[in-house]
Amino acid sequence: MSSAGLMEERGSTLVAVLIFTAALLFLSGALLCLSLNEQKIAAYQEQEVYMYYLTEAGVEAGIAALNADYSFQGPLCGALGQGSYRVEIGTLPYNRRLVTSTGHLHQKSFNLSVVAGPNPLYEQALMVSDHLKIENVDIYGNLHVNKDLQIKGSNRVVGTDSSEGVFSYSGDPPWFLTPYGDILIGDKLYTSSAQFDGRTMKVAPIPLPSLDFEALAGEIQCSLEPPPSTITLAVAPACYPEHNRILVNGNLLIAPGEGQEFNFDGLLVVRGNLEIHPRRGAIVNINGMLLAEGDAIVKGEINQVSPDNSVILAACGDVFIRDIEAPLVFGGNLLIFSRGEVNIGPSKLDRFDLRGVIIAKKLFLEKCSLYYVPEMLTAFKDLFPGCRVVIREWIKP
Repeated sequence: MSSAGLMEERGSTLVAVLIFTAALLFLSGALLCLSLNEQKIAAYQEQEVYMYYLTEAGVEAGIAALNADYSFQGPLCGALGQGSYRVEIGTLPYNRRLVTSTGHLHQKSFNLSVVAGPNPLYEQALMVSDHLKIENVDIYGNLHVNKDLQIKGSNRVVGTDSSEGVFSYSGDPPWFLTPYGDILIGDKLYTSSAQFDGRTMKVAPIPLPSLDFEALAGEIQCSLEPPPSTITLAVAPACYPEHNRILVNGNLLIAPGEGQEFNFDGLLVVRGNLEIHPRRGAIVNINGMLLAEGDAIVKGEINQVSPDNSVILAACGDVFIRDIEAPLVFGGNLLIFSRGEVNIGPSKLDRFDLRGVIIAKKLFLEKCSLYYVPEMLTAFKDLFPGCRVVIREWIKP
């Protein structure tokens, strides 16, 4: 090969090398830019995620504040890591709250709002998880049943002075035991020939809560140890009223005789069955919580001379209220809770009233007017700490 041809070939090779090198430099520059952009995007996404969780922490702080005081309106401020949040709480119709959290991080902000309200359990005058049978019952409040509702006679879901009554169910539509049964919900009458509107009435089930006996036992100030069978009290225990949070490790019978008076204001926890059976001419005045790990049985009249008392009667077993003689059961506000069956009656009157709330697994209720008492919400919170204010709706930012 001539020297001229060799020089020409070397020149071509050099040009090719230069072009290849330039291409590599261009490609490496592009990859470097892409890598830097990826890093920026990752950093931005990380900041966005951090901002979201920071703002969500503000929402959780607002819900916690409402659990402590449902009338709380804020503002509420807090810090988390390098950021901070500010929470505003406003009032909405139907006893709802608008919780708005604004997260701040590196001169940027992000808003998140939710609609909060009491757990649906709190809004029911009557809630039954399994089987409910009603006959000639008027409910001044809301009614919910998870599984099975049987209707007999003439019934009404009227509502309260501040809101219309709402009926909801989670299982099959209610059914009528006789062709002549009916239920008036608001201004619409439902009979065996009228269909319930599943689009508006059928909702998610409301879980039946549990009683936390261990937590309640931690508040006890005085313990009673009954004999092998049952301890019987005609008057309050000797440790009362100095101690009004009392635990009975076994069965308890409260049975004052004629002329005797049993007065109690506080918490009474019974790790067994509880029975209250005042004799004729005896007086029983109770204000507070009566909790039984077994069944709770009440025979006779309670609080007939104390109309301002409020009682929570709760049992892990069944609840029986017998021999009703007065128009108002328990003479004041009453919350009945049972993880078993509730049976109220028979009554010696044509009808009886109950002012408060009933929550049960099973219930048969007849000839009763049930008046929902919103003030029992505070009692709900104390009794079921796991069922408080919940987020009802997320509002997209």
